[in-house]
Amino acid sequence: MPHQKGSVAIELTFVLGALAMCMMFAGDLAAKMTIQGELDNLSYSMVNIVRDRSALYSSPQSKKVREHLLPEDVDQIDRIVKSTLSRQRVGFDESKYALIVEEAHFKKQTKKAEFLHNMPKANYRGNSKLGCKPSDKSEFTALTPYTNKKRYMPMYRVTVCYESPDLFQRFTQSSESPIVIRSSSINVGR
Repeated sequence: MPHQKGSVAIELTFVLGALAMCMMFAGDLAAKMTIQGELDNLSYSMVNIVRDRSALYSSPQSKKVREHLLPEDVDQIDRIVKSTLSRQRVGFDESKYALIVEEAHFKKQTKKAEFLHNMPKANYRGNSKLGCKPSDKSEFTALTPYTNKKRYMPMYRVTVCYESPDLFQRFTQSSESPIVIRSSSINVGR
């Protein structure tokens, strides 16, 4: 009987250790899903701002809608995203953040969607070494609508990336590279 007490304590230690690791894994997964939700919300909001910027910023006298993005437009989107992330994420680190704003314009009056020269155009902000890459450009041609004015609509895509804290990897001393969470939203221009 005296040996039983020691074995119960050892078994309890293993069970509590396994339970603690399961709880850490669940907490790490919840943190990653929270970040994913925040990035989804941000990318969707920003692509809508990019799409509606002509309605938001153009003067009533201007008759022509500016479809092409300017570097100032991308800088403004970058400032909004960084400001929002710094409010949402405690300890927001700019070195763990990247933004890609893409635009695609198409040749007029063609039977299939063909890009204009140098399209799609990607504008990068933030940490370029993060490994945040835009999705395949074929999405633009697959999703662009053909209007009754016999032209393909311009398309915009905003991708926001953030390196996730890896509590579970740190605890298990895994040497894997950190996980970069990425969210991308695409929209049609006006």
